[in-house]
Amino acid sequence: MGFLCEKSQENKSIETIELNSVSNSDIPQIKEIYISYWGKKSLYKDSTFKTIIGQKLSYAFKSKNKVIAFCLMYYNLKKKNNNSTDKNSIEVALLCVRDDYRYQKLGSTLLSFCINNCKKNNFKKITLHVSSTNLPAFSLYKKLGFIVESFHEKYYHDENPKDNDAYYMTKNIWKWMLSINTINLRNNLLKLFFIYLLIYF
Repeated sequence: MGFLCEKSQENKSIETIELNSVSNSDIPQIKEIYISYWGKKSLYKDSTFKTIIGQKLSYAFKSKNKVIAFCLMYYNLKKKNNNSTDKNSIEVALLCVRDDYRYQKLGSTLLSFCINNCKKNNFKKITLHVSSTNLPAFSLYKKLGFIVESFHEKYYHDENPKDNDAYYMTKNIWKWMLSINTINLRNNLLKLFFIYLLIYF
């Protein structure tokens, strides 16, 4: 999937970026973007990145193999009574955009795509944590339908105490699917009712 992107405010050159699944070879660039944004070491070890990427639910915008923006997501497996696994919810682990590609709606476009992909994979809910001081990200999540469920003090355990707190936000996507299924069920019942009337009356 291709997109046209204006590279920066100063440089008006236009380039095409592609939407692709995240691969293990992207991990060094993902860590680089994260560190440049937060100014601290990577949140996850390489082994954790590989586990998240292995679930094939993470996507990135790329330009000539350069990662422009990425959204890492992973699902939580809830055990049923019969010991089988049930994909109940999916967590947004990281959402980042390179410095010189910000303010071009790449983050919102990427996250919107990932949300729709979660719907197609029948997940019930999307969850995330966002720093209480990260107001741009918080506003983006609210705009895309996430609601605040709780407030967690000292969630990140960072050196800077002002950045430790986080909001826990969720977006229920099961209701949307359930409403469509309910409409289809109602229509099918009406059809059966009219067939019954035609046959017996």
